[in-house]
Amino acid sequence: MLGVVFQESVLDKPLTVRENLKSRAALYGITGKAFEKRLDELKELLDFGDYIDRPVGKLSGGQRRRFLAVTGKMLGGGQ
Repeated sequence: MLGVVFQESVLDKPLTVRENLKSRAALYGITGKAFEKRLDELKELLDFGDYIDRPVGKLSGGQRRRFLAVTGKMLGGGQ
């Protein structure tokens, strides 16, 4: 399996990390309690809770790349 994380993203920069994840997850049918459960698991596993409610446009480049990795894990079911 190959994973790719781009330097520049297609994320909605005015939205928070949580809002971006929620909108992307909804596209894959991950909503409600399933979304919250998965988000809690990933926050703990990948330690990104400090910036979950920060707008994506305010994240550093490294934080954005980490967030993109989180997005892939959430939508890929952690595989």
